[in-house]
Amino acid sequence: LSSSSAASDVYKRQHVDRSRMGNFPIYTDVRNGGSKVVTILRKFRGDVKALALELQSVTGKEVTAYHGRMEVRGRHAPVIAEWLGKLGF
Repeated sequence: LSSSSAASDVYKRQHVDRSRMGNFPIYTDVRNGGSKVVTILRKFRGDVKALALELQSVTGKEVTAYHGRMEVRGRHAPVIAEWLGKLGF
């Protein structure tokens, strides 16, 4: 298998649903009085580990996976939205 076909196979095993308004479920949360900002991705299905690894490579930051959401420290909403759009979600 080539790396591109292996990557496309990974994307076939996961899915990110859009919101009712057609937007990606990407949110920014400001915590600790503004000293900590995290970007949250919700409404995903499929291979969580593979999605977290890809998200980590896109943002360059560590991804923390919880039940139903993934969090990345910092403001990464535009980068994640562009990445999901290129993948066809």
